[in-house]
Amino acid sequence: MVLEILVCALATGGILLFLWGLIGFLVYPRGQEAILVYCISGEAPYLESYLHWIGWLCQTGLLHAKIILVDCGLSKEAQKRAQYLAAHDCRVLEFCQDAEMFTRE
Repeated sequence: MVLEILVCALATGGILLFLWGLIGFLVYPRGQEAILVYCISGEAPYLESYLHWIGWLCQTGLLHAKIILVDCGLSKEAQKRAQYLAAHDCRVLEFCQDAEMFTRE
């Protein structure tokens, strides 16, 4: 009885994993990369978790993206943390000020 339940649970999990991969392969375009512009302000308490989440999506192949972090009024401590993360995370293209975004060509 327990063995049958375990086999059914593993089979269901395998089928769901297969369908998830198939849908990801069919729905998401290959060879294209997005640029995410993330405007951060205040203390930016979720910045690390956001970058971790984007990293997970990139590792699973569901998203191909680079990130631009935009300072829209960060505190000094959060600004230092954002600059550190931008320098050490390969997915982050750059960290810039709010005004710089509107003066580019």
